[in-house]
Amino acid sequence: MTSVDDIHIREATIEDFDRYFDEGFDELSAGSRLTRFFSVMPQLPESVRKSLRELDGLGHVAVVGFATDHVDDNHPEGKPVGVARWISGGEGPPELAVTVLDEFQGKGIGSLLVHALCDLATERGFTEIIAFVLVLGVLVFFHELGHYLAARWRGVHVERFSVGFGRAIAS
Repeated sequence: MTSVDDIHIREATIEDFDRYFDEGFDELSAGSRLTRFFSVMPQLPESVRKSLRELDGLGHVAVVGFATDHVDDNHPEGKPVGVARWISGGEGPPELAVTVLDEFQGKGIGSLLVHALCDLATERGFTEIIAFVLVLGVLVFFHELGHYLAARWRGVHVERFSVGFGRAIAS
């Protein structure tokens, strides 16, 4: 069973996209596709594929996570299980996106990918990305905390409180 200790993360390349994208997309459930692409689509339009492929190291950067306990002839670094990217449109904060294959969700891999992406942003001097991730994280936490507290206040039994699809914060 893959854990965060089994994940190797590095900056993604165009070759990674060419080699692994279709395989990964095919393994996403309809729910994961809806969450990531805002549509349950059997395949991505060519314009979206082209946009996701155009990594330039500055305005469009991605990191990919490999499960090193799933090495085989087709996956010499391990099975690619997730990707996080930023795409900057020039003005304002960049668009951030994280996708983790369904079978590997809920293990902290998405968080690892975001941390790696933030480390890369720091190395390249993109402080706006770090600030955006931190502010967004705080906002999401308090938003979700509001749901939790309102439910408890109304007498709803809450088994756990978590942000996103992560580990439980309180039971």
